[in-house]
Amino acid sequence: MEKNLQIQYIDENYKKLDMLSSNQGLETWLVKDNRTGKLFVLKETVPELTDIYRTLQSFTNKNLVTILETARLDNKCIIIEEYISGNTLEEIINNGNTNVHTALYIIKQLLEVLIFLHGINIIHRDINPKNVMVSTDGVVKLIDFGIARKYKENSVNDTTILGTEGFAAPEQFGFQQTDGRSDIYSLGVLFHLLLSGKMPEGGRCLNMEYKEFIQKCISLEPSMRYQSALEAYTSLFSMEDANPVNPVSKKPYKSPYSLPGFRSNVPWKKALAISFYIIMAIYMSGMLHECSKTPLSFSLEFIALSLYIILAFIALTNYGNWTYRVWPVSRFDKSLKILIRILLFMFIFYYGVMLEEYVRYTMLGLPRPK
Repeated sequence: MEKNLQIQYIDENYKKLDMLSSNQGLETWLVKDNRTGKLFVLKETVPELTDIYRTLQSFTNKNLVTILETARLDNKCIIIEEYISGNTLEEIINNGNTNVHTALYIIKQLLEVLIFLHGINIIHRDINPKNVMVSTDGVVKLIDFGIARKYKENSVNDTTILGTEGFAAPEQFGFQQTDGRSDIYSLGVLFHLLLSGKMPEGGRCLNMEYKEFIQKCISLEPSMRYQSALEAYTSLFSMEDANPVNPVSKKPYKSPYSLPGFRSNVPWKKALAISFYIIMAIYMSGMLHECSKTPLSFSLEFIALSLYIILAFIALTNYGNWTYRVWPVSRFDKSLKILIRILLFMFIFYYGVMLEEYVRYTMLGLPRPK
């Protein structure tokens, strides 16, 4: 009865407009929400993927298609998902619209979403140009979880022959279990294609740019690859020598590790930021000097300054995109993430100031400002 009610709900609220594809009896439709008039995609897939899509439905991530509804039938799973206006990476490559900057822009966002997916135990297993979209506002989206799976501890293998030829890792041909390193292999092949317009040959990187990074990603033996998406992200970021450019807006990629004021090339913002950081450095030096009468007071003052200036600043500005990396904050939607940043800033700032007042006025007996 529950299944029938789910399907009835979808039938009543979504009108089919145009069939987008059909594969082995499973159809994909462009649909309209009768309540709002907005466009969505209705996708039919195998019932075994119901758990995957229900897991995705419970999270929000800017680099994933938003799942609105999931309904299970005996022989299929029905999904209502976000309609993306944009182009697939295959179309972008075919149009010759790639270079090292846009390649880095795309790969970095894919690594970020892989960090998220692997964190909730989902392996995509089919990363290729057809399954990556760049929306009209330049957001990279990983789509089509048609052969995704959840990692199973201690499983010997999990596949026969799955994935897209050339992009699928060797273990996807049934030799051993796939895990996050399988996605890293596919991403390395994709990065190679974006940079050179060619596929690697015989497991060897033919492109000189980022050769070491790509070669490690596409190693035939999983133990020789990066062992996590986070490790790959950190390695690539440390090697980066250019600012990736949004392929749609042509604006520089805003690195999550760039300090506020340096996330763009606007001169006045950089000048203002430099002035602010210099003033903060002078302020902190002066406060530490005043509290340097004993090693303990100096240490506690340093902790206080680190709290209400440095850590509070990191929390408020989302330095390093920490709200997308720290569990369980990474599970929340954008508005809740912003609220958490503000509350955490206030909490850290308050206790940092309280500690400083204790050091200055209780421990050292310094005069309070009038």
